[in-house]
Amino acid sequence: MIQLGLFRIFGMAHSHVMDSSKQKVALLHVINPDKTLRGPDFFFALFYKEYLKYEASKYDLYFVLKTNSKTKLIQLFEEWKIPTEKLIILENHNNRLKGILEWWDFFKVARKWRFAAWLVCTFRSPEEQLFQLSTLRGLTKMQGSKMIFAITYALLPQAFEERTKYGFYERDRWKYGILFKKIQFDAFYSWYQNFEEWTHRSPMFSYGPYVQVLQSRFCDIEKFKPSEKKKWIVFASALESYKHPMTLVNAAIQLHAEHPQLMKEWKFYLIGNGTMKDEIIQKIQDHQLENFVEVVTGVRDISPIINQSMCFVSGQEEENFPSLAMNECMAAGNAIIARNVGRTHLFVHHEKNGFLVDPAGERAVEEGIKRFVLMDSQEQQALGAYSRWMCENIHTPLHFIQQTEELWDKMIG
Repeated sequence: MIQLGLFRIFGMAHSHVMDSSKQKVALLHVINPDKTLRGPDFFFALFYKEYLKYEASKYDLYFVLKTNSKTKLIQLFEEWKIPTEKLIILENHNNRLKGILEWWDFFKVARKWRFAAWLVCTFRSPEEQLFQLSTLRGLTKMQGSKMIFAITYALLPQAFEERTKYGFYERDRWKYGILFKKIQFDAFYSWYQNFEEWTHRSPMFSYGPYVQVLQSRFCDIEKFKPSEKKKWIVFASALESYKHPMTLVNAAIQLHAEHPQLMKEWKFYLIGNGTMKDEIIQKIQDHQLENFVEVVTGVRDISPIINQSMCFVSGQEEENFPSLAMNECMAAGNAIIARNVGRTHLFVHHEKNGFLVDPAGERAVEEGIKRFVLMDSQEQQALGAYSRWMCENIHTPLHFIQQTEELWDKMIG
């Protein structure tokens, strides 16, 4: 049986749900629990949770979610301890009436709640979302509300202007080219300074959208917090060439060759999966380091490892801010070693909570790891403690909420 306009609001008895004194804002996101979840899935759910707790909030925030399983999505939010009282859940349609049903769903939501602004949190693919967003753009224009798009991908300008550096740039140009040519957003919400600069150069943005460049982010510092520390160094990312996971393995090989006795106390973890997994495991075996370097895959919760580790390493050659893994490792009291690229300096204060190394090559990252391992233990602990301090005082929910409200004030205030 076809259900037209399927959506549900939870907990309407809560007194703060329908606050007529505040303008309403909607986060629009797609979360399919059956698929691999990504950083933005966790982050915007956490932002929604923190905003509902924020007593001085200026706006009445809702979370509109498209999903392939309403039941599993609710279970997922309960597992994450995310409130469900202001969710609006729209299930995907997969039949010959899909277009009509998609339009009808968004029409009913827009008419009932009359959001002053919609913040689109993700864009997975044109096939999945382009019609939805085009429909919503038409409705927002009819109602005079604003449509804002969150830029959560660091390499957009490079994909269009460098073109051949990575094979996936071709798909990125197709995916985002269709979106930006089809829909004119009122504003963009971005962690990346280079995106704002690109909008001034690209003819796709000749209409002059506003860009809010964010200066902070945050994570769950109650889940990610220091526990009894062990001499562990971690890499937590995709095991792909552009992430440079082999940097950690090469550093381990070098250190074991130069300081064999010292390195018996240390262990290196590579947390993730990808096309380089077998190559990495083979290299570990070739150097007989199986007891000291471990590849960990299929782990949904990395907090038990990083809460005990002492140092997080990134080999990224483009950008590290606002890496969720790096943020969580900082909250867990890890020193950070990363290339000085993009806006990484917002996370890594050189020689205070880690080392910003030469972006030109992997060798500099390896030397940074070596420098950390050979430091005095009190110096190592001080770096990790400063990382935690940054998450408690700089990269906080309050600072992020204030920056977000600045954008909403500009658009609709």
